[in-house]
Amino acid sequence: MKLILLILLSISNAMALVLVEPYGYISFGDEDFQEVISGTTRDHDAILLGAGIGLRVGFEITLFEFGLVAEYAKNHLESSLEDPNAPVTGTKRYDNTLKTTHYGYWAGIKIPTLPLRAFVEYYPEVNGKFTYAGPDSANPFSQSDKLRGGQGFGVGLSIGSFPVRGTIVLRQRTFDQAIFSGTKTALSKGDYPEDFVISEFLMMVSIPISI
Repeated sequence: MKLILLILLSISNAMALVLVEPYGYISFGDEDFQEVISGTTRDHDAILLGAGIGLRVGFEITLFEFGLVAEYAKNHLESSLEDPNAPVTGTKRYDNTLKTTHYGYWAGIKIPTLPLRAFVEYYPEVNGKFTYAGPDSANPFSQSDKLRGGQGFGVGLSIGSFPVRGTIVLRQRTFDQAIFSGTKTALSKGDYPEDFVISEFLMMVSIPISI
């Protein structure tokens, strides 16, 4: 991280413009999670509706942009459990609210003669916390349970420039640890054969400021 910051500062002293881009968005997507109880795999799926705010900071060099990104979001998960051992009761439904934060890196390229920018993002650190968990026996999570060990990536396309830029983003974030009632549990093994995965489509508005 220190090396990256030194490189960015060196570039800023050369020929680059500093870019500051606060943004807000709404998102739609899904969540996938599995647990094993008494030898039976139970699938938990959810429809996600979220909203968030974030900040990109970095540099512009001719057609190229790159830098750091940080974000906070709140997500509503309309969840369902498919339990093959309970054909009579069928699908069980419950609601969760998940707060997520992440930081990472991004790089983009502007399309010549058009107000377009294509970019990619990588998030080496993603964390989550359940601020609400529906009191249902089907729900594997409780309020204040946490998700850790997350990482993710995204690809996006922006149109426009100052004062307003519109952006669409496709991204996926994956967590390989959960903290259930204070106990850290590794996912993708034992009673939890898969990571907790969130896939999203974001519609974003930002204010790009070049200095």
